[in-house]
Amino acid sequence: MQGGGLASDNDRMTSREDRLGVFCLEGEWEPEDPHARQSVRPMLDLLEDQKLIRFFHRDVATYAELRHYLDRWTSGGLDEFSFGYLGFHGEPAALHLNDDERPDSVISLEQLGTDLADGCKGRVIHFAACSVVDVARSQLAEFRATTGARAVSGYRRDIAWVESAALDLLYLSFVAGGKIRRIDVAVRKLLENNQALADHLGFMIEA
Repeated sequence: MQGGGLASDNDRMTSREDRLGVFCLEGEWEPEDPHARQSVRPMLDLLEDQKLIRFFHRDVATYAELRHYLDRWTSGGLDEFSFGYLGFHGEPAALHLNDDERPDSVISLEQLGTDLADGCKGRVIHFAACSVVDVARSQLAEFRATTGARAVSGYRRDIAWVESAALDLLYLSFVAGGKIRRIDVAVRKLLENNQALADHLGFMIEA
């Protein structure tokens, strides 16, 4: 490494079109706090600055907004974004779009599978949320089959923000190196030096 700079493992990926496309939808983390700044956006900016990814990011707080952007993703308008990153509050088999307790702010894994049915062929769906994939592997396999996704990943436990962001950052960087077609290699590289953190967070992938 010359000049004291940080060298990326993927310096060859200089063309924007060659980078991993990340489709990111993010919920409201603290809707009652007008000064809250918590967001996954800086992580995506860092990866884009390193010429590893390009991304589409939108904040969503209602089911109507979620459906709007999912429909755009699966209808062919955003085909170049093959890694779906869903950053929300969560519970086993469900996403919380915000802290509201209204029924329409909680979206079940089953409903999400219906909304994405056959629309995610060759793509990865990652739940950056607490406990969403804390379900029987057969249920996750059914979700994958319904959506047509190449792989589905997430966390089986309640996760700390900084720890999960660190693993997500590494996960995305390894996937970017091999693109979606080498998701098995990316996960193997991820776990080689980060198995303890992955186990601590309950990282799980169905591929």
